Amino acid sequence: MHSRKIKLRQEDVLILKKRKYVCKVCKKKFCEEVDFLPKYQRMTNRLAAWIISQLSNTTSIKVITKITNVSYITVYQIGYD
Repeated sequence: MHSRKIKLRQEDVLILKKRKYVCKVCKKKFCEEVDFLPKYQRMTNRLAAWIISQLSNTTSIKVITKITNVSYITVYQIGYD
């Protein structure tokens, strides 16, 4: 299982555990689908939108990384790419 811990506020934490499967025919590995998480992404669209809103409110990248537990580079790419 893969898990990802996401903090939006100090009291809000979401730990997502996705199961991995292996096809018995072709041996290809894949994870279970989750409705609110786009394919191949580890971050919800809602979290990305929240980061953008915080950047537009002139919140520093460093503060956002501490709040969300998302790397500096990722926050920068969401806001400025």
